[in-house]
Amino acid sequence: MRRQAFFWLSGMVISPHNAPQANTGILNNGRYKMPGYTKMNTAEMLNYLHEVNSVITADLTAYHKQAADLLPITTAAAALAAAIDDNTIKQDAAIAATKAKNAAHLAGLNTVKSLVNQILMDPTITDADKNALRLYERDMTASTTGLLPPMNVVVVGFSDGTNKLTWKSGGNPTGTIYQIEARKGVETGYTIIGTETKCKFNHINQTPGVMIRYRVLAKRHGELSSPSNEAVVYG
Repeated sequence: MRRQAFFWLSGMVISPHNAPQANTGILNNGRYKMPGYTKMNTAEMLNYLHEVNSVITADLTAYHKQAADLLPITTAAAALAAAIDDNTIKQDAAIAATKAKNAAHLAGLNTVKSLVNQILMDPTITDADKNALRLYERDMTASTTGLLPPMNVVVVGFSDGTNKLTWKSGGNPTGTIYQIEARKGVETGYTIIGTETKCKFNHINQTPGVMIRYRVLAKRHGELSSPSNEAVVYG
């Protein structure tokens, strides 16, 4: 017993309390590092699950496994594949719905614009009647800052995560800076996402299917116009 204690203290016998623990990493130059599968994206993980299943099934004896041991891997792969398919279908549906909504918005805009232009050009219609249709709202807003709110903001979402915005200057001169703001999901406030001197902007790296509201303001000499109309996209 004393001899064992001596060897124990001298390091020649491993204490059960100091026994090495299992490490799930990969030994590399004497150091463990986390395996690559921990950093895979969804598609890569699905392929890896199939790969693990295939390689181990081909030589169960070498891996000390039975076919039943791979059932959880098979189940996980099937569940992930189904989730990927479901996500793709919903993203495509959201993109199609957004395009249809934007097309309907544009059609409505063009329809009302045609009628409104006829009314604006008709000298027999009084200003009071024209004001009842809120045709002069922009001019009233411009009187406070000298800037006009941008008009006809439209956004279209693409499957690569890019939301493309376009708008009309609203009568602001060349060189006006446009401040683009966004509000995601249930957020209550707008956040500035960029500025442009042209009437277009790409909001990149967005998640398809997530609702985002956009608006644009004209900016010059530190002053801001009233906001434009609000455009909504689901990515």
